[in-house]
Amino acid sequence: MHAALHRALNDAIEAGYLDHNPAWRAARNLKVELHELDVWTADELRQFLAATLGTPLYPLWHVVALTSLRRGEACGLRWDDVDTEASTLTVRRSRVPVNGIVYEETPRRHARRGSLTSIPTRSTSQQGCASGSEGLVR
Repeated sequence: MHAALHRALNDAIEAGYLDHNPAWRAARNLKVELHELDVWTADELRQFLAATLGTPLYPLWHVVALTSLRRGEACGLRWDDVDTEASTLTVRRSRVPVNGIVYEETPRRHARRGSLTSIPTRSTSQQGCASGSEGLVR
């Protein structure tokens, strides 16, 4: 919560609405609780990918399983972000739902990240999906 508020207030500074970020002092008093993540085992992931093979969402699940993409970044992918010859994937946009409206924006970490490399690609991964500048799923 603090990170989102801090980021929003930084945006307000950049837009000229504020002179300073009042949330910066709160960071010193923050107590962060670490929670154990419930993640799939390699076998569970293999089972999931095998079960979704041939479905319209398989290419998306395959990419998410092999990368550290955030949900919004994955949902913003288009086929023109994929370079099968170079085996790279470039994150250019993020799609985020807010109150039932989907907004598309440039991911904040995109400038640091650039392209992801060594993404296994196969023409069979594109079966059942849109092409061109459409999203990776129908």
